[in-house]
Amino acid sequence: MQSLTLKDLVATRFIFTKKAMRRIQSLRKRGYSLREIATVIGCSRTLLRERGFDLGSLRRRYTEQEAHRMVAMRKQGHTLQQIAIALGCSESSVRNHVRHLGPIPSLQTSPRSRPPIIPKATRMRVLRLRKRGYPFEKIANLLGMAYGTARAIVLTGGRPPAGRSRHNFRKTPEDVITRILALRREGSSHAYIADAVGVSTTTVGRILKSNGFPAKIKLQRLAGPVGRRVRGICRIKGCGVRHFGSGLCSTHQLQYRQGRIDKSGKVLPSTCIDCGAKFPRNPQRKRCERCRRAHLRKRAKWNRDCRLRYIDHQGRPLSLICQQCGKEFQRRLRKLPFCKSCAAARPNMLRRQRGLLAKREPKRAA
Repeated sequence: MQSLTLKDLVATRFIFTKKAMRRIQSLRKRGYSLREIATVIGCSRTLLRERGFDLGSLRRRYTEQEAHRMVAMRKQGHTLQQIAIALGCSESSVRNHVRHLGPIPSLQTSPRSRPPIIPKATRMRVLRLRKRGYPFEKIANLLGMAYGTARAIVLTGGRPPAGRSRHNFRKTPEDVITRILALRREGSSHAYIADAVGVSTTTVGRILKSNGFPAKIKLQRLAGPVGRRVRGICRIKGCGVRHFGSGLCSTHQLQYRQGRIDKSGKVLPSTCIDCGAKFPRNPQRKRCERCRRAHLRKRAKWNRDCRLRYIDHQGRPLSLICQQCGKEFQRRLRKLPFCKSCAAARPNMLRRQRGLLAKREPKRAA
């Protein structure tokens, strides 16, 4: 028997027998996709499409009665999840059928109820169904819960959700409030008041805020010394930050040392580093306007000379190579690429060089 080569096997096309066609129809009715059918039959999806089988869509087709029931339940105030569970479909399908109704006013005004407590048996059943391969949507429809609830149960391993802590604020007595306000007027800090009264600093801040005290006030003194010094408020108007005896807080002390302000907080003018003139304070400038423009022109000329290889980055002139003899020489004029001896051999070039040097001499003397 002659064996088939690989080329013959590739050239051989699949033959759709009556038995294969009946099997394709039965697999499609059972919910198999084109890829799964092609794998079972032994052909490709492209061949199935070229054959022209009327396999139909796997999407569920809803009857007119089911669509009317969705609309009626939505108008009654039911959620999309409740409608999907009642009809055994997905929330997206319900949303597509009731989208034209818009938002339901009764659903927006209804109070939000607390989530129900899921018993342990239901949580364990969710885990068992998930281990058997059920999707979250099917588990939610079977047990009558939300998709997110089923997913949360699986992610937490069936453990019940942790209860939210409830804060039970006790009402502060009137005598304690009066003492807190008195200590603050004397200049005590929040921490000292909380330690003296026996409450937390958060409670102290809340009581002071409700009674009209700002976050920062001008403290006359601190209840008790700090080391050998008593902390006070920075003398700069409107600062409100404490200092340790210098009269200025750390920020204003740094600005005073840099010469930006005086001891009363007045902004001092800046001094030009080139001419020493005074100009309005600008932390981003070190020169006055006239010196800044001159510096920019000088810097532009420096960068141009560096780019043209006239000078190096330190400002030293670079030696050039004569185009006539190949010797190195120091450039005196930018327009003459010849050394002095080669320029002398060319009368016109030497005359031009002397003329240019003579024009530059008065400028240097001036």
